[in-house]
Amino acid sequence: MIISKAVAVQQANSLLHLYNYRKLKICTMEETEIVLAGSVLINRSAKGFQLCKEYSVKIVIPIESEKLPYVLDIDNQIDESYPHRYTDNCALKRMQRFASASLLDLI
Repeated sequence: MIISKAVAVQQANSLLHLYNYRKLKICTMEETEIVLAGSVLINRSAKGFQLCKEYSVKIVIPIESEKLPYVLDIDNQIDESYPHRYTDNCALKRMQRFASASLLDLI
């Protein structure tokens, strides 16, 4: 899925609004990507397990590219055994559903 600059900016602004401008900020906005960094609160439950924790993250949104947006765990808090954690410290969530979802669904 190729994300246009207009869609990337819209999704970045949605994330900023959702996670409060004080906790998540745009670091860079270039022609090839938008980078946000800061803290996000994850509050999810699945299979009887509740996760409510704040993570320091870097979110990279490629523009006009075949690359998928990705989220980096800056403080290395995600357990190494987590199945969507890669050696480059990238935690891509719900990658299979991304093609039909917004960036907000990744977090």
